[in-house]
Amino acid sequence: MTQQEQEWETDLGWSAKVFAEVVLPVIRDKLTGTLVMTESKLNKKENPPPHVQLFEYLDLRGGIDGWLVEEDRVVGVASRVQQVKADFLPWRGFTIRTTREATGASTELEKRQYAIQHIEEGWVWPGIAIQAFVEPGTLRFLSAAAARTYDLIQVIQYGTPKIDYVPHANGQDGNNFVAVLFDYCREHDLMLWDIPYESPENPPKVPLKNNCEIF
Repeated sequence: MTQQEQEWETDLGWSAKVFAEVVLPVIRDKLTGTLVMTESKLNKKENPPPHVQLFEYLDLRGGIDGWLVEEDRVVGVASRVQQVKADFLPWRGFTIRTTREATGASTELEKRQYAIQHIEEGWVWPGIAIQAFVEPGTLRFLSAAAARTYDLIQVIQYGTPKIDYVPHANGQDGNNFVAVLFDYCREHDLMLWDIPYESPENPPKVPLKNNCEIF
């Protein structure tokens, strides 16, 4: 495992677990098929079987955390869960890392841009991005949304900073990312679906069974 992958492991493992246990039950009715999540981040093993290794490659190299399986098609899905205070509204958007100061390694933005620009070469990338926010500590679900990865990358690549997307620097690790806000996606018809924030007095209802499989 590379240094970059080691740095991701703890953060991504937490995100995958919270996505499976907290977010999926809430977004189930928004899905157009069965969301099949890979287990590479949920059940780390010293010597994983070949299929788990494949999932790990798709995850770390291709940005695919799962697959949305419909009757006659399958599309890769990237999922992200972040903790944010309920009253911290500006970052209610799709976040994509743009630089890694510590390692200088390729970021998800660079990898997605390359895959899109060289689509004829067959590079794998997630067709749909699902972003969710939970409250720190309680992990209470706050909001979630889905959009096409292609549309988000186009906004970042050709849009205007602070108008079409919001640049941000993480003061703790020095990494930079951008946020394509949910409001912008709604206004420009880029949103596939979304579950906006509701007050604690009126939280979203959680179904007893979610539409997810773990392999």
